[in-house]
Amino acid sequence: MQGLYTTKEISKMYRVPTYTVTQNWIPKGLKYMRGKKNGYLFKIEWIEEFLENNAIITISDKKNNIKSKTIIRKGNCFVH
Repeated sequence: MQGLYTTKEISKMYRVPTYTVTQNWIPKGLKYMRGKKNGYLFKIEWIEEFLENNAIITISDKKNNIKSKTIIRKGNCFVH
């Protein structure tokens, strides 16, 4: 897949609201280009790179009676 994709197309591909793409991912460092009428355009490579660097993993731990524990991965560093 090559080319530029709109916010709406990206949100359908990754099954997230368009709000998530524009209001959460872009401020956290997702690369983009400006399109017509102040819209955003993205490359799949930019999305994949962003998601790899900002993965969020949720773990359920029934043994220690913890409902969920979120680990945010940024690069090679894990923050608990």
